[in-house]
Amino acid sequence: MIEIDNRKSSIELLRIIAMFFIITSHYSVHGGFKFDAMHFSFNKLLLNYTILGNLGANIFFIISGFFLSKSKFCLEKIFKLIFQTMTYSIIIYVILCIIDNSLISKNNIISAFIPITLYWFITAYTIIYLLFPYFNKLINAMNKKEFIFLLLIMLVFWSILPTSFKISLFPSVIIDVIILYFIGAYIRYYIDIEKINSKLLYALLTIFVLIMLVLTLLTNMLNYPLQNILIYYNKNSIFTIIISVLIFVIFCKFKFTSKFINYISSCVFGVYLFHDNEFIRYRIWQTICKNYLYQDSKYLILHLMTCVLMVFIIGIIIELIRKRTIGKITDKIAKKSEKRIKEIIYVSEKYYLKAVSNKKYHNS
Repeated sequence: MIEIDNRKSSIELLRIIAMFFIITSHYSVHGGFKFDAMHFSFNKLLLNYTILGNLGANIFFIISGFFLSKSKFCLEKIFKLIFQTMTYSIIIYVILCIIDNSLISKNNIISAFIPITLYWFITAYTIIYLLFPYFNKLINAMNKKEFIFLLLIMLVFWSILPTSFKISLFPSVIIDVIILYFIGAYIRYYIDIEKINSKLLYALLTIFVLIMLVLTLLTNMLNYPLQNILIYYNKNSIFTIIISVLIFVIFCKFKFTSKFINYISSCVFGVYLFHDNEFIRYRIWQTICKNYLYQDSKYLILHLMTCVLMVFIIGIIIELIRKRTIGKITDKIAKKSEKRIKEIIYVSEKYYLKAVSNKKYHNS
């Protein structure tokens, strides 16, 4: 089995790269580009390829499945996640309301203080974290063959069929991330990464990336609408899933340790909360960066790289400031909240057992 400690930095580096995938995707998705109005060109291909942000999201959930499948539930982590998310959503909303008071409304206030609808990733991750102890019970109750069969069922109905025939069998983001969790868990339990041939991994990755590139190229040359291309890039696309798994396994094989990478990686979640907030993301990409102005420009790739890098750096700086200021306060609150809930549960169980004992005594 893989030695986690020796390879921790390689996985942390992968988290950073995955966040770059996501930011690059948001550059295209939220940049105000009119894809279907664009003629076949290098710029159109570039913008189509950068939609592959779902690859980054998939990698994050595979990593979660890999580590959480052998972890214990920690309520403090949920509280930290909630407080971190609320910090970003509330501060961003208040600042924007000062700039533009038209944003002040009952629905927006509710969204800012209960930011479930602002970040799909947060909602999905929270659900996965609350459910992972039960997933692990199922995993431990299955043998290897049963686990493989479960994965095949999920992949066929919610990945292969939708990708191949555009069949939607009650699609759901939650189903997608559950599949990714189980894939990560399977790798942790049954794949001996040390024995996998690196050349084979790189060859497979090259093949599937080329397939994606060719499919995108053909659909662009035939001037198909964007929806016909997105089917290859969805989170549940079999191509996206396979590429995500291959990249994850490749990084698992790397051996190095870097405190700097580990520290930066601990901030990437804040980068996501900063730049993909529903109130601010269109302002970043369309008002500040003005992505759409570069739709037909020869400087599109330079503009893309500059904006993505700046968003990442600014996001890291903001998260560092949060961690050293309000983060210290919210972390203490999270720890106390967990302690308090445990005390309530303990007292409740104590009184329940006492009540049951008294009832048995009186009945006797």
